[in-house]
Amino acid sequence: MEKAPNAQAFIEQQKQAIASNPDCGTSHYNLGVALLGQGKIEAAEQTLITAIECSPGLAEAYVQLGGIAMQRGDMEGCMNYNVQAAKARPFFAVPWGNIGFVQLQMGETDQAHKSLKKALKLDPE
Repeated sequence: MEKAPNAQAFIEQQKQAIASNPDCGTSHYNLGVALLGQGKIEAAEQTLITAIECSPGLAEAYVQLGGIAMQRGDMEGCMNYNVQAAKARPFFAVPWGNIGFVQLQMGETDQAHKSLKKALKLDPE
């Protein structure tokens, strides 16, 4: 696929990719992230949910949905999405860091320490 000159062109490319292969979770994910970048939160959320329906192992989509939940102040939703991300890809550090952050917010410092330590072990950077 040719590189898009701007965000709107990228969105159109992803929509075309989805039209030709509606079950491609990666195209839905890419579209969802682009929509997030434009501040179209509700559309992005639905697109990311579709990405997961197409590709249940797409941990990055769960992480993005967790971020949306956190922006809404829904820490439980954020936690749930990041737990799903960690289940989908146990050696992906990002959800473990997010889980630790939510645990800190909830006052679960011992659990947060374990989760954050795991995130650092998986990715020291």
